[in-house]
Amino acid sequence: MAASSKLPSWLGSVLLEPKPEYTHRPQEFERLWRAFMTARATLGVMLVLLQGGIFLWLPQQSALPLLVCVFYGCAALAVRWFAVPR
Repeated sequence: MAASSKLPSWLGSVLLEPKPEYTHRPQEFERLWRAFMTARATLGVMLVLLQGGIFLWLPQQSALPLLVCVFYGCAALAVRWFAVPR
């Protein structure tokens, strides 16, 4: 009878132990967040390049789309470089 009490139960030790406290963010989330922000920054740079090309080849175009893309590209780069995932 004493030998059977030493066998681990399915939930006995798990339910009695306190839950671990997470002191740092999971590495997987940081990797995914940085990958997403890198994709956003790349998209912003590509939009600026495409709109700049359109603006140069078709001079009668408005500068507003180019300015919007420049603002988006700068904002995406700033978030990628300076923000931290939460």
